Amino acid sequence: KGHSVTQLYYAKKGIVTQEMEFIAIRENGAQASGLWGQQASSLRSESNGRDARFPHRQDARATNALAFAHPGESFGANIPDEITPEFVRSEVARGRAIIPANINHPESEPMIIGRNFLVKI
Repeated sequence: KGHSVTQLYYAKKGIVTQEMEFIAIRENGAQASGLWGQQASSLRSESNGRDARFPHRQDARATNALAFAHPGESFGANIPDEITPEFVRSEVARGRAIIPANINHPESEPMIIGRNFLVKI
């Protein structure tokens, strides 16, 4: 008693909450379900790597590959292979992410906003 019941408070105290665990599971959802690389590979032919929608075209490369347009830039983002509840806690404690959860609305699903997560501002 006598302290705030925010995710930031618990994160700074080193406590991993149920919301943080839920967020870690949700952030890893695409990888855990096996859909992570499946969408990208579904449009490519197994034999030659060309776009399966246009097999007759010689220049038909799969446009959904990450390096299609350019290799990309991380801009300082440091995203691990697997998002753990401890990683979620540390990012919230450092102020690099927020969990917009309200104790008065327990029906809402916890989510996170930050540069190292799926939702960014």
